[in-house]
Amino acid sequence: MRNCTYCSHTGGGVNDYYRRLGISNSFHIPCGLDYVLYKPRDIANEYISDISFIGRKTEERDKFRRILESTSLTVKFYGQGYLPPVYNEEFSKVCSSSKFMLSLNTYNNIPDYFSNRLLRYMGCGSAVLHYDPTKTINKYFKQNVEILAFSDEQELAYLVKNIDNETAGKIALNARDKVLKNYCWEHTALRILKVAGLIK
Repeated sequence: MRNCTYCSHTGGGVNDYYRRLGISNSFHIPCGLDYVLYKPRDIANEYISDISFIGRKTEERDKFRRILESTSLTVKFYGQGYLPPVYNEEFSKVCSSSKFMLSLNTYNNIPDYFSNRLLRYMGCGSAVLHYDPTKTINKYFKQNVEILAFSDEQELAYLVKNIDNETAGKIALNARDKVLKNYCWEHTALRILKVAGLIK
């Protein structure tokens, strides 16, 4: 990194770590949304669910899956180790056919970070339940307005029990609007060009 003109990280916490090591050419540049692929679709009967998750199997994800499956809610997990993976249009259909999408990073102990899975969910017009034990997602999205963040099992249980369809719909619309205005790949490209001094 010290030998590079620039380096970037999708996680702010990772960027802060390298900055503390004295690497001043390090920058935080989040991923973006491809809104052509990830957008609202017609509801597909085979994907209808109260809560869905898309991503490969991990122990932590399994823990939340078991908790949710112990309720009366319909829960579907897609990806390696779960139901068959879904991509692109099928990914969007899952999101559009679910009341909530569950957002669980592969590693959830990194502050100031979110996977672009979160942006894809929001781009599809989903109400997102986001696991945020570091409590840093509020730098990007407003709690109960654009996102439903939780830091433990109890908070998740409260949200799925108390958020009605109308509220979930409003949060989903607000989130999609926020992402389209701030977190598409065009915005990522502009950040890179600004860092390189090619635009103001």
